[in-house]
Amino acid sequence: KQCEYSEGCLRVWVLISQYSFDEEVDLQQSYPGVYQMYDEVKEMPTHDARKKYSKKEIFKMDSQRWRAEERLEAEILQDCEKLIVRFKAAAGSENVVFQ
Repeated sequence: KQCEYSEGCLRVWVLISQYSFDEEVDLQQSYPGVYQMYDEVKEMPTHDARKKYSKKEIFKMDSQRWRAEERLEAEILQDCEKLIVRFKAAAGSENVVFQ
């Protein structure tokens, strides 16, 4: 819960969809909540691109995103637990500090 579910799912989906798994993985089936959230918001504009839209259009997109986050919360949290298990941190990495 360090960011909104939509932002997290966008970031995670891009990472796992580019990951080289040892075996074939159906990501949409393995992480349905993350995928559904990603699919819901992938075409929505972000950052400067949002400035091209009216406040009414932005509110409409935000409302759609908020409803999806609420609807998919339980599935997204389940997927997060599965992701934590699958992508365990390397031993000793708990002391790594990024600057």
